[in-house]
Amino acid sequence: MMRIGPVLAVLFVAVAGCHRSPADCPSGAQLHGNKPPDGQLQWCARSDGVKNGPWREWHANGNAKSVGTYVDGKMEGKWQTFSEDGSLKTEGVYTGGLKDGVWTQYYDKGEGGTKNRVEEHHVGSSEVKWTAYRSSGAKWAEGTELGSQPNGPYTEYHSDGKVAVKGNYAAGAKIGEWSYFDKDGKPSSTPTGSFDQR
Repeated sequence: MMRIGPVLAVLFVAVAGCHRSPADCPSGAQLHGNKPPDGQLQWCARSDGVKNGPWREWHANGNAKSVGTYVDGKMEGKWQTFSEDGSLKTEGVYTGGLKDGVWTQYYDKGEGGTKNRVEEHHVGSSEVKWTAYRSSGAKWAEGTELGSQPNGPYTEYHSDGKVAVKGNYAAGAKIGEWSYFDKDGKPSSTPTGSFDQR
């Protein structure tokens, strides 16, 4: 004779698992929009229109475009964006609607899909430390921005990793003495070699 108890328990777990799917909204919020093929955007919002809960966006081809969560109208927690080919484009964490911690940008799949730029953000500070990479994975340059302008030490590298340029910025302008080096590491009066990030 079939035992009903275990069957009901398994059925309950399955239903509960579906109920906790990423598209579900927290209490007090309703799901808006449609996922492919009926739409390209789904989000949760309270009755006052404030976004609260998962956010999902898709490209026209059905691949994911952006994934994240809103809490009381502000981006919160891990967010990711994707290129149309499905490859990861950016990822990082928001705290109270502001970027917080390490954010990474990636090259498109056709360019290798490697890291393009890594930024370090801190809530409450407009200073951003960054490192940029060539598509080969080699470091290209590193520096700091303050209010979206270059500020502080800046270093650029040849494709083999040797230092090519060293200097300082203040409020977006070059200041002080700048040093340039050729591919052999010897000082040069002007920039030499290819400084294309790719």
